Amino acid sequence: MRRSLSPAELYTQTLEEVLGLPLMGEMLLRKEVRRRYEKLAANVQIISMGLTRDRKNFIEESYLNDSELRQAYLLYYTTTNMLKIIPPLRELSLCGFFESNKPIRILDLGSGTGAAIWGLIQYLECERALPIDVSITAVDSVAKNLSTIRDFHNRLSKRCRFVNSSLEVQLDNLEHTKLLRSEEQYDLIIMMNTLNELSTESEHGLSDLLKQLLNNDGVSMFIEPASRSQSRRLLAFRDEAVKNGFTVFAPCTRQANCPALDREGNWCHSEYDWERPQWIKLIDEFAETLRLSLKSTYITINKNGNTLSQCLQEKESISRVVSERFDEKGRTRAILCSEKGRGEFILNKRDKSDNNKVFTKVERYDILSISNAESREHDSMVTESSHVQIVLQNLGAR
Repeated sequence: MRRSLSPAELYTQTLEEVLGLPLMGEMLLRKEVRRRYEKLAANVQIISMGLTRDRKNFIEESYLNDSELRQAYLLYYTTTNMLKIIPPLRELSLCGFFESNKPIRILDLGSGTGAAIWGLIQYLECERALPIDVSITAVDSVAKNLSTIRDFHNRLSKRCRFVNSSLEVQLDNLEHTKLLRSEEQYDLIIMMNTLNELSTESEHGLSDLLKQLLNNDGVSMFIEPASRSQSRRLLAFRDEAVKNGFTVFAPCTRQANCPALDREGNWCHSEYDWERPQWIKLIDEFAETLRLSLKSTYITINKNGNTLSQCLQEKESISRVVSERFDEKGRTRAILCSEKGRGEFILNKRDKSDNNKVFTKVERYDILSISNAESREHDSMVTESSHVQIVLQNLGAR
């Protein structure tokens, strides 16, 4: 059953309180409210241009120190970003990660305004819906971000029935981190939109830092933007982490080098439909943007060798769909990635059968099992005798 991605009521109510701004209902029709949204939308545009056109300088200026930009970021980007962690968490849950009765220790590196934390709490509260204790440490280089996180958590935690969460904040900078001297170990380390803001020098020591901070069964999760350059940077880090002894739990179905990096024009990202809330629609209206889907590049890695493929208990080789599905006259095609590498698979309409017809319904990031495909020089043919099965649907909304 498909579970949609949308902000939960406990998140929406908390965001309204923190910003002192109505987010839903007829209040959005009032002139004074729309004027405030128009100003927030202008700041969303400033952030968008800063992160795309003059990214390096914009980041170095610590734009979230500006209270008005931080409010705009919290309203728009925190909402869209916090939902992106939910599908990787759904995958992680398939191996029983959240079934332990022990408290889960979480470290969020480069927390910003707390998107990863709010997404995690929403997932545990609304989807797992069983009592669980979580201890969260939020680390960021901007003190005002940590103040926002503390305030947001105080309000959000009071609305939770199942999640009992404690929060510590730590002012630190991954460029010259104090965490290297930490003796603490964590079950889950999250880095959302953090790697792309690090210098290459700091990135070199990151996998060693994670080895030190993760317990033996711990998991580290990275969620980065879906743009080509930032996606490819995370994929390159993935390869280095594997060389340093980490295992890729997801989304990859292979541990060898990422084949997307073999060609400069390739990258890999997820994409999820979502239910845009009213306040996002209003910002989109004023900012002349249109965020109809949520995109990101993510990896989940660990030290214990566990993989999503093993959790699915598939005996046959499986593949991840890493492109959109192309429906063309007379054929359907998609790019898949597996242990054998990355390649295009094609099903001609004349070869469609009961065994393979599900190929015409696949979506980006579905996991497939395909047998008896015909390998050719530049692609693979799904033949009439090929058997195609969707082993696991993309765990976002569609």
